[in-house]
Amino acid sequence: MIKHSQFSAILVIVGMMLLFGCTSQEPIIIVVTPTLDPNAITVTAVPTSAPTQTPTETSIPTLSPTPIIPTETNTPAPSNTPDPSAPTVTFRGPITDPNYVLPTLPPVTTTLVPIPTITATPGGPTATTGPSPTPVPRLDYSRMGLQVYSQSEQVDFEVAISLAQETGVGWIKVQVNWAFLQPNGREDTDRLQLFERQMESAARPGFNILLSIAKAPAWARS
Repeated sequence: MIKHSQFSAILVIVGMMLLFGCTSQEPIIIVVTPTLDPNAITVTAVPTSAPTQTPTETSIPTLSPTPIIPTETNTPAPSNTPDPSAPTVTFRGPITDPNYVLPTLPPVTTTLVPIPTITATPGGPTATTGPSPTPVPRLDYSRMGLQVYSQSEQVDFEVAISLAQETGVGWIKVQVNWAFLQPNGREDTDRLQLFERQMESAARPGFNILLSIAKAPAWARS
């Protein structure tokens, strides 16, 4: 009995399953809602820039100038035929009396102004030749001379006499320092003998000798 009831229940279940399997059912819509994670990193999509196309230069067509040929216009030549519709212009001269006589004008007399004659002025006064200058006599070197000093060595004195002879003078003046020649008295004759030899050197070329004795020694003044 129990087995029969179980078998019946199985048949009922199978039948219901077949019934439901053959019956069209509406689909079940399942909505899945994502749960945001607070620790998640949000990735923002960066829009990709599309390549910009560079405009291509388009050549501008060149306009060729079209030559303009002037059209000759036939201009009518002016006609000498008067226009009857134009007004008539009458020209009249001055109104004078028919018996008017022109006056006689006196003749024009032309007076020539004489041009003054330019008389040539003689030149400046003639230079009068004065008397010829009197020639000045030249210097007589034989009356001129040079001065030398006695307080010098014999060689230096002879050189001075030789230079004086080249000038052509005729006189030699010797400046004598007596205190230099005899400083210690009359018996001091060493420098005096040198002075005598100098005078002989001055007289040998033929000079006229002029002595000028100065500066007496102290012993000669007492």
